[in-house]
Order: sequence, then structure tokens, then C-alpha cells
Amino acid sequence: MIGGLAAAGVALATLGSAGIAGAEPEPLPPWQPKTMTGLPIECESEGRGMDGWGEAYSLAWTMIGSALLPQTGARWTFGASPRFDASLSWPISIPFGPVSARVVHERRHCELTPRADELQAHRFVVEPGITFPHRTTGFVRFGYRAIWHRASRFVGLGAGVGTTLELFNPEHAPRPSVGGELLLHLGECCAPGYILVAARYDRFFAGAGLDVATLSLGLAFY
Repeated sequence: MIGGLAAAGVALATLGSAGIAGAEPEPLPPWQPKTMTGLPIECESEGRGMDGWGEAYSLAWTMIGSALLPQTGARWTFGASPRFDASLSWPISIPFGPVSARVVHERRHCELTPRADELQAHRFVVEPGITFPHRTTGFVRFGYRAIWHRASRFVGLGAGVGTTLELFNPEHAPRPSVGGELLLHLGECCAPGYILVAARYDRFFAGAGLDVATLSLGLAFY
């Protein structure tokens, strides 16, 4: 019996080796080096990894420009002694609320996921500034804005309300106002970086020249 089992084992081994010898091995796919994220190695060596350094630099310069370059404006004060002044301001816009527009870009070679730009319609605004030359006055405005800008469109519209507080008015310091504004939001939605045109009317509660209209133009990050 033991001899029979040994003979059967030898036969199976012979058949297996013959089958292996006769089979054609499947060729392996060419080896491609990968980064730890699974992207091709050239994405790391050529600086085109998932961090998107080119887009990051562009975004940083847009943010710096919109923060440092002021909104330039013309300001008309109505009343018994009407006058014209220039204004410079640095608005800080803080978006909040649901996303109102979204653009998804095509996934590129060295990206793990496609990029998406989003726009939030609602924003809270703090805007410090100065007016000159007839009467140098510092001011700060607190307000709310809503921007309606459709995806991939160049022109958006907006409106806002708020109060402007003049800080160094020699007659009444400080003196507050209440007023509204209409906005043009220019730039392709929804990536950061726009030109903002604002037409504003303020009604002050004290001092001379209670009615003030301002037209301003400048860069806006959101």
C-alpha cells in the first residue's frame, strides 16, 4: 500500500512539473515608480504634486494684493456747503453661509482629486479708511453684503447695508450713519480675485453735510 501511495505522489509531481513547464507565464506590467500618495514620481520631482504650488502662489499674491491695495473712491457731501473728497479704504470681507455657486475643474495629471472653487453669497464687512483733502477724516464701516454671481460668469451683482462711523470729525467725533450700497462684482466666478465697484449712500445723524454719496473701485479677494 505504501508503494502505491509513493507511486501516486510521483505521478502527480510529474504532471505538475510538466504543466508548469508547458505554461506560458503572463508578462508583468512595466514598473512605474510612485509617490507615497500613489501619484507618478515625476509629480514630486517636478514640483507638480497634490499641493498645487503654482495655484498656491497665485492665490497668495491675490490675497496680498487685495489686502494691501486700497479701494479708491470719490465722495460727495451734499448740503449748504457741498464738497468733493477722495477716499481710501481697506475692506475686510468675511464670507459665511451656504455655498451659492461652485465650479469643478477637470482633474489634471498630478492631482489626486479635481479642484473646486466655491462662492458664498453672504459676507460681513469691516472697512477702515480715510477721506481727504478738504477735511481729513478717518472712518470705519460695519456692514452686511450679499453677492449674486453665477458660476463661470464674469459679472455679479450685489447689495449691502451698514453703518459708517467717522472717527476724527472735528465737529462731531465720532458721528455714525446708516446707509445702503449697490455692488458690481467683476471676475470669473468662483475663484478668488475680483474687481469690486461700490456705489454707497450714507445718512449721518449729526454735524454738517448729513448726506454723503461714495463711489469706489478696488480689488476684492472674495
